[in-house]
Amino acid sequence: MIRSKVKKKYLLRFFSVISSFFIWLYVVSSAEVELTKNIPIEIETPKGYAIANLVEREAVFRFKGPGLFVREFIEQEKVIKIKKDAYYKKGKSTFSLRLDRFPIKLPLGVELLSLEPRVLGLSIERKISKKLKVKPIFTQNLEDKYTISNVQIRPEYVKVSGPSSLIKSLDSIETKTIDGQNLISNKSIVTNLTFIDQRVNIDTREVNISYVLESKLLNFTYNRIPIIFQSAQIIKNSSFREVSITLKGDRTLFDGLDQGTIKVFAEIAARDLNEEANKKTKRVDLRVELPDGLELVELQPSEIEVELE
Repeated sequence: MIRSKVKKKYLLRFFSVISSFFIWLYVVSSAEVELTKNIPIEIETPKGYAIANLVEREAVFRFKGPGLFVREFIEQEKVIKIKKDAYYKKGKSTFSLRLDRFPIKLPLGVELLSLEPRVLGLSIERKISKKLKVKPIFTQNLEDKYTISNVQIRPEYVKVSGPSSLIKSLDSIETKTIDGQNLISNKSIVTNLTFIDQRVNIDTREVNISYVLESKLLNFTYNRIPIIFQSAQIIKNSSFREVSITLKGDRTLFDGLDQGTIKVFAEIAARDLNEEANKKTKRVDLRVELPDGLELVELQPSEIEVELE
């Protein structure tokens, strides 16, 4: 008898859990939600023709329905495929495509609230091909600092195809901008071509570039540059009164450079003197002022020790 009661008790608990699960599932699935999904559009063109105008390649759908079903539908891969037979008529070059004529099958209980765009304006032209010269593009900063010579590109030309009016207007295709870090670390690099237009097809999107790189920047060292002391108190002694300084810059900047334009300062503010009034000596960091275009590489020494009266 006791065993039967215990068994009955556990069976009731089991059925309670199962019932709770199905009630939860019903609530979740029946609660209405609104969600948006972007669906790609694929348009088939007649043989020998290409799309001439810029056309939306995605349609934005907004759905409403039970949460479980809507979310499951949103996660599915969907494509709107428009066959040429659905719109093309010989002798015409412009067409109006109503997307609601190419419906997406919806799950039971899911409702379509909105669709953008509803109509696509389509223009087609004869498709032609052409070879374009590849033009490498370097950052301005790189060209300022380096001479880039013997540039070789493989392939030198790439084949593109698309609507005749657009292809005829093209005379070259550029690479993505090449930065200094990638170029300096290799003697050749692989880079991508820029995306011209969604209406243009390119037979390859990668090219190999080799080059000879020569820096326009030089390092030059100047010795015995005097230190300019700026202090409200008389300086009795200093561990150094001159410094050695190494600069980097374009070689043209060093031609005829007046060393007097290189300034090295030892600045001792009045507040520093008050803070260290009881000290006989003080360590001072040196500050450098340079002509425009020059960069400090090394300063020896970078700090000095001064004795004040």
